[in-house]
Parts: sequence; C-alpha cells; structure tokens
Amino acid sequence: MKILGIDPGYDRLGIAIIESQSRIQAHYLSSECFTTNNTLEFNERLALIVGHIDEVFKQEQPNALVLELLYINSNQKTVMFVAEVRGALKTLAHIHRIPIYEMNPLQIKSAITGHGQASKSSVAFMIPKLITLPTRKMIDDEVDAIGIALAGVAHFSLF
Repeated sequence: MKILGIDPGYDRLGIAIIESQSRIQAHYLSSECFTTNNTLEFNERLALIVGHIDEVFKQEQPNALVLELLYINSNQKTVMFVAEVRGALKTLAHIHRIPIYEMNPLQIKSAITGHGQASKSSVAFMIPKLITLPTRKMIDDEVDAIGIALAGVAHFSLF
C-alpha cells in the first residue's frame, strides 16, 4: 500500500510517499518540501499547493493520505491559513477518492518514539532507524512528513 504523508503548511509543505506491506516494514519511495513564495498572496499560494498535490495524487496514486492535525499556536493568522490548506488537501483527497487519516502530534511522536512528549529532535533521530532514507540533506518539514506517513502505518495498520 502506498501512503502519502503530509506535514501541512502554506510556506513549506512536507510531502512523503512510503510503501508498506506490514506494520513493521515500510519502504521510502520519495519525499520533498514544497515551498511557496512569501511575496504571493495567500490565495495564490493555496492554488499552487493544490495544483502540486493534485499532480502528486495523479502521479503517485496513493492508497491513503495521512495528515497531521493542526497544532494550535499563538499566531491565529498562521493557524487559519494552515487550516485552509488542510481543508483544501482533504477536499482534493476526497475528489481523488483517497481515504484520509489524521493524527495529532502526540500520536505521531508516540508512534515513532514510543513517547508522546518526545522532542522534535528525538523524532528526527528515530525516523532513519525505522526506514532507509536517501543520503541527501532533508528539510525538517520533509522529515516530518516521512514521520507522519510512518505513524499512519503503525497507528491505523495501513498496509
């Protein structure tokens, strides 16, 4: 089964595709950090994100989408924009008939490290121990998306 993990954002969007045949065995297929230009208006940035993810859905044909639930921080503008990105991604997945699974940060950390209060660095440390990654440098949003996909496999038995 092909799982698409997305760390949602409008400045940077972590995207990862893994394949899994069991709860304990997953294979890395691809990942990227899609960025939008911060000089563009939000609606233009949202359109670029939707267009890019639409292409990912068409090319990769994932069997499931795992999204991180929105983490509420003090910046309400950021929270609202990320919520709009999540809504657009969920709508797009529904159009493509891709099941959507959502996990909060505590569930993701627990699935990856065994501890829901683990630090971001502990999660990043564990991911390459769970799946073989390419040797190139990855942006943290990309690594987060890989972790989200892996957590989805473990939590929802996506295989």
